[in-house]
Amino acid sequence: MIKKPDIKIGIITIYYRNFNYGGLLQSYALTEFLNQQDGFQAEQISYSPPPRKKSFHENWDLIKGFSITSLFEKLGIKLDILARTILKPDISNKFVKRKQLCNDFRSKISHSAETAVKDLKALNDNYDVFISGSDQVWNPNTFRSPYFLDFAADNKKKIAFAASMGVNDLSVRQRKLLLPLIKRFDFISVREKKAKELLEKYIPGIKVDAVSDPALLLDSSDWNKIARSLIQDQKYIYAYFLGERQKNIRLAAKTAQMLNLPIAAVPYIYRRYNGFDHRFGDITLYDAGPCEFLGLIKDAELILTDSFHAAVFSVIYKKPFFVYDRDRESDTNSMNSRLIDFLDDLGLAGRRISNKNQLTKEKIAEAIDYKKVYSILEAKRKDTMEFLLKALDSTPEVLKERE
Repeated sequence: MIKKPDIKIGIITIYYRNFNYGGLLQSYALTEFLNQQDGFQAEQISYSPPPRKKSFHENWDLIKGFSITSLFEKLGIKLDILARTILKPDISNKFVKRKQLCNDFRSKISHSAETAVKDLKALNDNYDVFISGSDQVWNPNTFRSPYFLDFAADNKKKIAFAASMGVNDLSVRQRKLLLPLIKRFDFISVREKKAKELLEKYIPGIKVDAVSDPALLLDSSDWNKIARSLIQDQKYIYAYFLGERQKNIRLAAKTAQMLNLPIAAVPYIYRRYNGFDHRFGDITLYDAGPCEFLGLIKDAELILTDSFHAAVFSVIYKKPFFVYDRDRESDTNSMNSRLIDFLDDLGLAGRRISNKNQLTKEKIAEAIDYKKVYSILEAKRKDTMEFLLKALDSTPEVLKERE
């Protein structure tokens, strides 16, 4: 029997020149999972987005999505960062090793040559299928049309896999921009319930599946192959915050003091000096890439975070953890929804804590029933795999049935 040629898959996500741990790890997970399956040959498209400035309308959509209180809070943060950047010496030298670790990790993921916007259409000759996702590829506040596969030919299969929108609603302008592009997809799956609700609301009759993040396609044994321990023979709390809410950091410090455990932290996540990292953390780790990020979660006694992927990997490694809100619940542009959905789906709503309340020893001592969590997780993982593999294996007849 002659073996059929592999289906060539081009994945576009926030991968190239990305230094975000979660973004890089989800890129790795999807590519690795697909290449483990028979009949597929997948790689990341090294799309290099050109620099761009937000238009007035884009800035207005972003601003009006936050309450007055949130806006003043964010303005204070920006002014604090600006002042400290001026008053403090350059700290870019602290990130040399971190950037190198991210670059090294990225290079180990199967990927294309660097591709500029003008060259994307030529990729139709290289791939049979295009996948957009995962991560916030569909966030209207950071809109880039290639993440909606605008370059893919009509006869190419187009799949959205665990695409994240990161907002609670879409303005009229955003709907006019995004929805026609989304309608071109053959298969659509998103990561948040809110994104599914929005698309079904604004595109009546559309078929949208809610699936898990690609990181959950792999299990702890897969991740152990690349995880790297940074702290050995010492108990610690890993505090990982992407948001800049000072209350969260203060509460994390109080929790560490109560438990008499040091905090391990990766300072200056956004590679800039800011007051939130000033004197925060007993063990500050500048030389941490994606593999070290995994190791820090794997070896921690407790994880405190506002990061979606830190919560995901805490579950993968069956660790005790708590999550804080990154934004106010009332904000339209709140980034809390993906975390809320993740916790609710797994019966872990109790691991979300208010930034007004301090954790107690009793609350921390409440063990997570990971046997129950994993029974739910395995079912969701199966559904996610089935969506992806069915979309990739679908025949023209299957596509016609979905129209």
